[in-house]
Amino acid sequence: MSRDYPNPIEEFSSFFSMCLSESWVHSVTWAPKKRPSLDPKFSKSHKEAPDDAFFQVEVESPDDVRTGIDLEFYDASRPLFKNKDWLERRLKIPEATIKALSSEKLLEEWCYREAAFKALYPFNEGIVLSDFIRESEHQLSIEVKGQSYIFDLKGEWKAPWFVALARRSI
Repeated sequence: MSRDYPNPIEEFSSFFSMCLSESWVHSVTWAPKKRPSLDPKFSKSHKEAPDDAFFQVEVESPDDVRTGIDLEFYDASRPLFKNKDWLERRLKIPEATIKALSSEKLLEEWCYREAAFKALYPFNEGIVLSDFIRESEHQLSIEVKGQSYIFDLKGEWKAPWFVALARRSI
């Protein structure tokens, strides 16, 4: 099948090789269709491309961390980028900052928070993306029921794809 975009399975192979060697993940699996989660050590993300091609990636966390993943396809016409007021409320990022960020940076922020949400499991019930606080370029944090969690972040663009990982110690 001819595509107007790169295949993320091929494009992210070196990124995931690095993540495996740095113990961010224990394993990486791509699936051609939506599959149920295997167990809590696994985090998955799926995205349908504009030509209806479906991509699902699943990562297994090493024993001492919980890693969450989010895969997104950048399309400037997505509602996510059209309504920055909604995004400001959803992410609790100040209006001036939101309006100054490019659509690509907004997608990154969204992805990192989605990945952190998944890495927070099983403590993510009732949590929304705006609950996460940006600590630095490579860290988010959250406080849940008096417990603080720090998430290290790693991501990569292979336009139009962006993949984000967030990990926390357990």
